[in-house]
Amino acid sequence: MPLAAHYGVSRATVRQAFGQLVQEGLLVARRNCGVSVATPPSDAVRELLMPMRVMAETYALRHCLASLTDDDFREWERLLARLEASCFEANYAVVTECDFDFHRHLMVRGGLGDLLSLWTTLITKTATFYEHEKLNQQMLPAVHLMHVELLALFRARDEAAAVRALTEHILNGAFNEQVRQLWAAKIRKRMRHSSSTPFPSLPSPRSS
Repeated sequence: MPLAAHYGVSRATVRQAFGQLVQEGLLVARRNCGVSVATPPSDAVRELLMPMRVMAETYALRHCLASLTDDDFREWERLLARLEASCFEANYAVVTECDFDFHRHLMVRGGLGDLLSLWTTLITKTATFYEHEKLNQQMLPAVHLMHVELLALFRARDEAAAVRALTEHILNGAFNEQVRQLWAAKIRKRMRHSSSTPFPSLPSPRSS
């Protein structure tokens, strides 16, 4: 079934959507061959572009940190609630979407809305979204926990700590590894508790 008919939209809308995805680097257009999904970027490309993404998001964070409002935190909390649910459901597509929207909100609040098109291209070429697919279902909630920890630092208004954590998060560095280890420890603790909990005794049958 053609996509336009499947989604109940016009062909022009489908072409516009494809054009946007090509512009963002998620699809590749080839003459007389249509479009196909872009391959993940090489390590060399990510290494080249990663500092640009770090520079943009840390600038946005410094610019807006002191002026973040309750509405901003409510929006991030709404995204985190959806992210948490999608992690436990192993809905990788929604996990990626929520991850993207978390960082997008930071860019907008940091006054860099005019650069969203460029940032979107950067993030599709450098993001750890591709790493999400490598996580098994048991470890996927660590993605949610990373953003919970980031948001806590935003709330604390500690610029140095927040910028450092955001940088390491984007670079998939020590911050992310510490959160993954924390989540793994919670899993091990839960498994030990589960294995040590005795089964409840069955009630004794009543004599007739």
